[in-house]
Amino acid sequence: MKKLLLTLLLTTSLVTTGAFAQARSPVDGTSESNTVAPDEGPASKGRQLYGYYFERFYRDLFLFGDDGQAREFKNTWEHKFDDGDELDSPIGSKAAIDELVKVGSLIGCSEKFDGACLYRRAFRAYTKFHYHPADGTPNLVDPVERAKWASEWEHKFDASPDLLTEVGADSAIRKMRDSLGQRFDYVYSQTQTKSERDTIRANFAGIGVPITLTNDETMKLGAPIELLAHEPPANSPAFGLVHYGDVIVKVGGKPVSEMTNKEALQASLGPIGSHQSLTVRRKAKNGGVVFLNFDIVRAHVMAPLAKTAPTGDATIGIPVQLINTEKLKLGGESYLLAGEPFDNGPAKGKLHEGDVIVAADGVSFDGMTMNEAVDKIRGPAGTRVALTVRAKGDTATKQVLVTRRTIEKHAVHYTALPKDIGYIKVDQFMSQNVPDDYAAAVARTVLPLVSQKLAENMDALSQAKVAEFNALKRILDHNGALTEQTLPIAAEAAKLYDELGVIGGGIIIDLDDDPGGDLQVFHTLASMSLLQGTIYATPKRDPGTDQIIVHEEVLMPDFETIFNHPLGTGPKKSDVQTAARRPLLIPATMPLMVLVNGESASASELFSGMMQANRRALIIGESTVGKGVGQTVIDLPYGRSLHVTTFEFLPGGMKSDWTGVIVDKAVSPVHGKNNAQVDAAVAEIDQANARARARIDAAATSLKLHQQFFGADMKERESEDNKPIGEQDNILLH
Repeated sequence: MKKLLLTLLLTTSLVTTGAFAQARSPVDGTSESNTVAPDEGPASKGRQLYGYYFERFYRDLFLFGDDGQAREFKNTWEHKFDDGDELDSPIGSKAAIDELVKVGSLIGCSEKFDGACLYRRAFRAYTKFHYHPADGTPNLVDPVERAKWASEWEHKFDASPDLLTEVGADSAIRKMRDSLGQRFDYVYSQTQTKSERDTIRANFAGIGVPITLTNDETMKLGAPIELLAHEPPANSPAFGLVHYGDVIVKVGGKPVSEMTNKEALQASLGPIGSHQSLTVRRKAKNGGVVFLNFDIVRAHVMAPLAKTAPTGDATIGIPVQLINTEKLKLGGESYLLAGEPFDNGPAKGKLHEGDVIVAADGVSFDGMTMNEAVDKIRGPAGTRVALTVRAKGDTATKQVLVTRRTIEKHAVHYTALPKDIGYIKVDQFMSQNVPDDYAAAVARTVLPLVSQKLAENMDALSQAKVAEFNALKRILDHNGALTEQTLPIAAEAAKLYDELGVIGGGIIIDLDDDPGGDLQVFHTLASMSLLQGTIYATPKRDPGTDQIIVHEEVLMPDFETIFNHPLGTGPKKSDVQTAARRPLLIPATMPLMVLVNGESASASELFSGMMQANRRALIIGESTVGKGVGQTVIDLPYGRSLHVTTFEFLPGGMKSDWTGVIVDKAVSPVHGKNNAQVDAAVAEIDQANARARARIDAAATSLKLHQQFFGADMKERESEDNKPIGEQDNILLH
């Protein structure tokens, strides 16, 4: 069973295949922010990230506060750490950013919890930023609709006790959010907000062990543990009936509160064509709830264009997420289960996959929630924690002493496959180190292929380039990164691959289960991967105004063109700008395959859709989620944040919301593994290289034949030239 892990480094919701189908936690929607350039050194990353958060708060102050507050904030915080070295280390930059975030998010509110101020800030965020491109929902860009919505929600809870407590205030904000009808608007708790910041920063203090629960399959459902439905795919029998946000209440007339997670899964299965009754709880627009009953005919939910029908039981085709597991009290069957420790983590060799962690520093986890237990294990780098663990299959416990330290969490993983093929797995587009790691992975594939070709030449310049490329490859193989000095070397190798006509190798970019992330991280990866073409177009609300601007970015070989024009006016009304582009690192002629599945969402859909629309890569796997809208992150007081939908993105200029990316070659994973997709991608690369070789061979054969014919013609001409003029054939001499 596939899970999205709750780790000691990154906290997010547990996900299981649940009762119906796999679903991913709605963690990272494609959002707008700045990113870190792949050629930036590590010292500048902290400064770049600090600048990103400063600009975010400064932007919000202009929209939520007043000019005086904005100026004061700018004067105090913009250059506060310029002269020190705090931002040059992970620990120092974290402390500086945390200080900035605390002060920035509280401006206008007291340090003591003030639910009314929290609600008011959220209300302003929606009125200033929100944009919903679909019909039938409140359109806050329209001043009439916005005024109508505001009259209902601005003071809705003024006389309510809800805003007196944190739980009540959070609930009130979520009700306000639900009224807007946008399925990817999120209200992040303190834990989720911190987790997102940690994900972006990619540096964590911890022990480096992923954590799940010991009994998520056998866990009893019912409050607080519930099954949250995600949007069924278009070929599901539940499509159009069940929607994201519905809570599964009954399956086959039996309450899920009387089942385990595994029993709910089994109840959803049955013969193809058989009927299954289902009851869901749905939030009503008035803030209440309604219960809806459906009769669903079971079917095999096949990948598009699949040629072989699956066998075995059919399903009702609803992705679900097991939620509120963090509220479960530990003890009995529920304990923290260790995954495989990270290779660079301090727990490597001390904890092992399958170990059950029952206590920390002598304090038992019995009666604690998962988050409370994890907090006991977390701590500052350099401190120690004594864990009480049971080895897998053992009943006896033992003490394990681990010294916490700062660990860099990587979201890009590289594997060198046979036949000079580079396999690049991208977990998400959120972390600041994604562009660096991606660039290094690409270069590790391209450099040796160009070196091999150049080595055929014996001139000094070629041999010097071979030495330079090989030296850089050795650095990257030892976890080095491309720097400002070495990035041009990798770009030159990509250019030479095309110019020299190198044939061989290829790249597989695996975006299976990738939930997306940051728009600018995507942009950086796109620039390194595509020679020319439209990256994307985004109809986007201009914050604080009633105008929708279409922002379009087009890559050219040597620069980038950016178009901005009001929605409905067309490119002729565009404000056109040009900008320097990131250097291309994937050669334009190298075979490129992109893997996606039913859990690929947001920025991963944007990337694969862009590649497909520009005919640059073959897309292999399953149709993607269909999240074609993006969110801007708004920080709220007291550690909360909002993901507010502000734009729609069109990969390669094509609409993708709800539909997702339809693959070029349908290959379904087997038992959660993507080996079949990788095998299909390797086969396609082999065929592409074989076709290229065949073209070269055909061209060489054609050239040889033409040379032979031309040589014969020249001899015949020469023969005629040597004859007396009266005997010469004028046709041959013409």
